[in-house]
Amino acid sequence: MWCRLKEFAGESELNQIMLDINAPWLHEGFHADWQRKGITGGLSNQWRVEIPMVVEGRVFARVVVQAPRDGRFSHHEVVINLMKITADLEQSLAGMSDPVSKKPSPAVFERPEGQGLPENSGIHS
Repeated sequence: MWCRLKEFAGESELNQIMLDINAPWLHEGFHADWQRKGITGGLSNQWRVEIPMVVEGRVFARVVVQAPRDGRFSHHEVVINLMKITADLEQSLAGMSDPVSKKPSPAVFERPEGQGLPENSGIHS
């Protein structure tokens, strides 16, 4: 999940992307933050959007992106593509649910080696 979002950030020339998973009913939490190096200018030169992720009626995560106002891609293009990615991820998670317990399989939340750190680590990838 995080790898795909970081890939999207690079492709879309975002300044920042953040994923925050908080699913206490699954005993899962994850936080990752990626920022482009060498960003100049302040927040007034950027736009920001936050997209919730929902499975089975529960918000379990949010994705926040920031991008330059004068970037190559319009905010419409970025938001539409981000919505497609998050919808696909939501569908994947819903499809991987155990029909008895309604819990996603543990593989859904596994962190690839070197990707992401536990939420309480105080360090962002």
